[in-house]
Amino acid sequence: MKKLLVLFVLLIQIVAYSQTKEIVCSNYPTADERFNKEVQNMYNAFTSFGIKTDAIWGDKSDREINQIIQQLQSGDTSLYAQLPPAFFLDYRKTILNFVNATNNALSLIANNNPRWSQQEVVAELGQVYGCYVKLKTNEEASSVVKMADPCLEDKIDCFAIVASASVACHYACVPADATLIGGVICHGACLTGQWAGGRKCNRDYRRCLENKN
Repeated sequence: MKKLLVLFVLLIQIVAYSQTKEIVCSNYPTADERFNKEVQNMYNAFTSFGIKTDAIWGDKSDREINQIIQQLQSGDTSLYAQLPPAFFLDYRKTILNFVNATNNALSLIANNNPRWSQQEVVAELGQVYGCYVKLKTNEEASSVVKMADPCLEDKIDCFAIVASASVACHYACVPADATLIGGVICHGACLTGQWAGGRKCNRDYRRCLENKN
């Protein structure tokens, strides 16, 4: 069962990344302030997770990061065992904060659109979450970069696509939520994947700037 879950998560990630070509944000923010708040909570939780993850694994190579993701997806808890107990509890809390916000947002979409399929609900949240990440990344970049920058536009779009795809990965973790530690490991792998995807976006951005010079 565990191997099937891992394969399902990987399949969802591959499909999401391959099919998400563009994040269209004309309908964001929505009129539902509660929903908007949950999406904001998702972003805040991931930002906190990213800071913690960067502190632990930020100096590792892409190959090592991929090994970490695979290790988490396999259900191996030894990585967490290496963390100080207090730090691990804080790390787990951050993951659960993201999961709770994601589940709340999915429930709100489903309640407001009772005829939608599960896939449509997940796709909608992925689109809106990607839009929020795009918005926040653009705000942060604008405070530093004052001129039009095609490389920066690509970076912002890249962040949005990675964030959007991660929602499908989290939804695929639902069967693992039956056990707390299993859910934490699965969602942790998704968040680590999003974090690693963000690293690749930054690396591509730097390469783009180098090619311009």
